[in-house]
Amino acid sequence: NLTSIPAANLTGTLPAISGANLTGISGGKLLNHEFFNDGTSTSSNTTSWTATTLTDSITTTGTSSEFLILGQITKASLPSSASHIYFRWYRDVAGGGFNAIGNNYHVRANDSGGYNGHECFTFYQIDRAGGNTNLSYTSGQAITYKLYFKCQDISGNANFERGHMTILEMGA
Repeated sequence: NLTSIPAANLTGTLPAISGANLTGISGGKLLNHEFFNDGTSTSSNTTSWTATTLTDSITTTGTSSEFLILGQITKASLPSSASHIYFRWYRDVAGGGFNAIGNNYHVRANDSGGYNGHECFTFYQIDRAGGNTNLSYTSGQAITYKLYFKCQDISGNANFERGHMTILEMGA
C-alpha cells in the first residue's frame, strides 16, 4: 500500500547533484564534453592528407582520462573518378602539432569508378594512453582533434560539408 510522505516529515538539505558529490563510482564518469557544428565545406583533389573544417578542442580536467571523439560529415560529394577515400583523426596536444591517431577509415566508392552523389559518413575514435593512440597530456592542457581525408586516386574534387563532432572526456 503506497502512501504519500507529508512534506513536514522531510528535513535537511539534499546535496546538489554534481561530479564532486558522486563518490564511490569507478570509471566511466563523464568529466567534460565539447560539441562543434560546422556548415562550411572542404574540397580537395589530392592524394595527400587534407584537413577538413571538422575540428574542436577540449581542455582536460582529469589526468588519466579517455576521450571519445565522434564526428559526422552529413553531406559529401565524391567525384566519379574516385575509387577510395580515406579518413583519419589527427590530434594536437597543447599546440605541439597535429599527429595522426588510430587507424584509417576506408570509404569505398562503387566499383565502376566512383559515386557522384551525396553520402553521410560517421567516424569515431577512442583516444587514451597506450593502445594505438598513445595519448600523453597533463590536466588543464587543450587537446584539439581534427578530421583529415585523402583520396587514393582521383581526377576531380571531393567535397565535404555540414559536419558536426562531439568530444567526451571520461574518467578512467
